[in-house]
Amino acid sequence: MQFAAKLRNQVSSFQQDESGNIFMITAVAVFVFMGSVGAAVDYSRVSNTKSKMEQALDAAVLATGVELLEGETNRDKLRERFDAFFEVNVSGTGNFAEEYRITSFSADPNSGEVNVEARAIMEPTIMRIFGYEEFQVAANSSAVFDQQDVEVAMMLDVTGSMGRNGKIRDLRLAATDAVNILLPNPNTRGVRIGLVPYASSVNAGSFARTVTRNNGDQIAFSGSFGNPGYNITTRDCVTGRGGRDAATDTFYADGAPIGSDRRSVDEDLNDFYRCPSAKIRPLTSNAGTLKGDIRLLRANGYTAGHLGIAWSYYLLSEKWAPLWRTANAEPAPISSGVKKIAILMTDGLFNTAFDGVDGELDPRTGRGGPFNTVDSTTRSNRLSEELCENMKVSGITVYAIGFDLDGIQNRTQREEVTQLLDDCATPDTADNIYFFNAENGQELRDAFQTIASSIQTLRISR
Repeated sequence: MQFAAKLRNQVSSFQQDESGNIFMITAVAVFVFMGSVGAAVDYSRVSNTKSKMEQALDAAVLATGVELLEGETNRDKLRERFDAFFEVNVSGTGNFAEEYRITSFSADPNSGEVNVEARAIMEPTIMRIFGYEEFQVAANSSAVFDQQDVEVAMMLDVTGSMGRNGKIRDLRLAATDAVNILLPNPNTRGVRIGLVPYASSVNAGSFARTVTRNNGDQIAFSGSFGNPGYNITTRDCVTGRGGRDAATDTFYADGAPIGSDRRSVDEDLNDFYRCPSAKIRPLTSNAGTLKGDIRLLRANGYTAGHLGIAWSYYLLSEKWAPLWRTANAEPAPISSGVKKIAILMTDGLFNTAFDGVDGELDPRTGRGGPFNTVDSTTRSNRLSEELCENMKVSGITVYAIGFDLDGIQNRTQREEVTQLLDDCATPDTADNIYFFNAENGQELRDAFQTIASSIQTLRISR
C-alpha cells in the first residue's frame, strides 16, 4: 500500500507542474502496466490452483464412487476415503495455496451421487500493491456413479513348463493380484470371476459326467466327438468336441456333447499326460474361494490351449446358463449390458488335441497321438483361433498374456504362439492394451494388475 500511496502523490504533484506532464504520463503508463502484469501473474496462479484443486477433487470423488459401488454405505467411512485421496492428490501437486478446505461433501449410497465443493485462500503477489489482501479460489466436482456388472473368465496355464523357474508361483501371485483388485472386499458387487486351469485337458469336476452325455443317456459320439473309439465316460476329465460345434459355444445338450478321451485318463499313463488336479471354478464373487483355488495350482502336463479357451467361453456364454445355474453361477445375457471378459494366459505353444487326432502315445519319446505332434499342434492352434474369433464376435472382450515366451527354444514356434495370442486378443486401442508379452514374473504380475485395473475402470460410468 505504501508504494501505491507514493505513486499517487507523485502523480498529484505532477498535475501542478506542467513540466512534469511527460513524466506523469510515463508514471501512469507504468502504473497501468504494473497492474496488467500483476493481474496476469496472479490470474495465472489462481487458474493453476483451481485446476489442481479440481484434479484432486476428481480423483477423490472417483475413489469415493468406487467405495459406493463396492457396497459401502457408511457416510463417515465414505468421507474418510474421500479425505485420504484428496490429501494425497493435493500434497502431490505441491504447496499451491496457503489454506484449503472442503466446504461441502455428500455421498448418497442409494443414488450413487457424490458432490463436493472446496475453497482455497491464496495471498496475491504483485496485486497486493493494488489493495488485494487475498484471493479465494472455489472448485467443485460431482458425479453419479453407475455400476456396470462384469464377468471375467481367467484361463490359467498349469502345464509342465510352468513348474520351471518358479513360474507357477509367479502365476499364483499374479492371479491373486487380479482377484484382490476386482474383489477388494466381501461387499464387492457386480463382479464375478471364473477360473479355467488347463494342461493336457480340462478338469470339469462334477460337471464332466453331465456334459459328456447326449440326450441324457449317451456319451459323446461321432459328429460331436469325431473319434468314438476313444470315447469314455469320465468323472472329471474332458477333451473337447469335434464337428461343426468344435469352436462354438453351442450348449452341450443341443446335440453337441463334450468329448472325454481315454488317452487322457489311461491308468497306464504317467500323470504328466493326464487331467490337471485343479478344477474349473464357475463364476463367483467369493474372493476367498478363488484365492483358495489359486493357491492349489500345480504344474503338470502338455498344453491343450484350445480347451482352456473353450471352457472360458462356456463360463461366460448365456447359452450355458442351464448348466451353471446348478452352481448359482449362470452368466448374464449379453443383452443385459454386462461386460464379459476373458483373460487367456499361456507360457508355451498349444500342442495337444484329441478329437480328429488318431494314434497313441509313444512311451519312448513321450509324444504321439494327441500329445505334442505336428497334427495335434496344428489342430489346437486352429481351434484356438476360431474360438477367439467367435468369442469376440459374441461380445466378449479378450485379453491375452504370453509368459516367458522366449523360453520356447524353437524360434518358429515362439513366433507362432506370439502371433496366435496377439490375434486372439481384442485389438489394442488408444486407451487400452489387450495383448501382453510378459518376460518374467514381475511383468506377469504387472500384466494381471493392469488388466484388472482396466476392468475396474470399465465398471464405472460417471
